[in-house]
Amino acid sequence: ALEQDHRNHRALDGLAQVHFAEGDYDQAVRYGKQAVNAAPGRGAYRIHLGDAYFKVFRYKDAVAQYQRAKELGHADARSRLQKVESKLGGG
Repeated sequence: ALEQDHRNHRALDGLAQVHFAEGDYDQAVRYGKQAVNAAPGRGAYRIHLGDAYFKVFRYKDAVAQYQRAKELGHADARSRLQKVESKLGGG
């Protein structure tokens, strides 16, 4: 799919999720950022990118993605924000 369209957001998000599942969080961040850039209004992509940021200890970046997902109305954003706050000692 990416050979046909290098900005195919579904393929980029899929690759991000595969790398995340395999524990390759740096690659999950890489593809997740590309997916978000290709489709910035997709809250699920922002959740996935936030999860990858969380795994590489980039908590501020994770919060920013979760917050944007919340603004976009994604149902999982609130619990993700609470998880980061808990990790940082704020919850």
